[in-house]
Amino acid sequence: MTANTTLLLLQSRPLEKAIIEPPELVHILDDESLPGIGDFVPWLAFLDFFNSRRRWRAHRRIDALIESILAERRRLMAHCAPEGLPHDFLQDNSERKFCLPTTVEWAMSELLRHPECMKRLQEEVDNYLMVNDDHVQEMPYLYNILKEVLRLHPIAPLLVPRVAKFWPDRFLEAETDLHGQHYEYLPFGSGRRMCPGVRLGISVVQVTLANPVREFEWELPQGQNADSIDMSCKGGLGNRKGAPLLAIARRRNL
Repeated sequence: MTANTTLLLLQSRPLEKAIIEPPELVHILDDESLPGIGDFVPWLAFLDFFNSRRRWRAHRRIDALIESILAERRRLMAHCAPEGLPHDFLQDNSERKFCLPTTVEWAMSELLRHPECMKRLQEEVDNYLMVNDDHVQEMPYLYNILKEVLRLHPIAPLLVPRVAKFWPDRFLEAETDLHGQHYEYLPFGSGRRMCPGVRLGISVVQVTLANPVREFEWELPQGQNADSIDMSCKGGLGNRKGAPLLAIARRRNL
């Protein structure tokens, strides 16, 4: 189902008619996103021969994919009425991109490793029947959890030291936000190169995290504990977890 939805989003066609299979597409995007030495030391970029070749191959494959989609779209536009055309992937919302579900997964992993934080968040979200975009503006602890998750598990990780302890309260007194105004903390960048979807992304992650936390008690499968959660990073596109999070949801008695 996930693969089918992704292919409909990116290629306007179901899985069985895919131009590029999902694993290959993810591999291409991973190749494109892996950093090279030139990303950290620009004047040594000329040494990054293998990384340059990998990116060049990825660009060729992405170009081929886009050209095939455009050719198919031109063919459809020539023979179909506008209402008969499939959705354009460039017009879709950013909720379906890699970084948002990855951030939610990191957040749930940290909350399961720190049940006291999960409990505090449940107390905050219990004041609402269903959390929406307006409600999250009144949830400072939820916002602090998001900031702490992005501090520990940034979408575009850099090789800089970070305090490893998960502690959302570090942001209680600080005025640090996520919008690129505080240069000690720039998970989405700043200035003209800042992520254009930052406000939407923050809102979507908060709502997506708050509602399952409100509706369910979360626990790990039998035989697992907080220390057994794999917190390794796979790297590549979106800083994904090394292993998917497995958790059991049981409806709360509210």
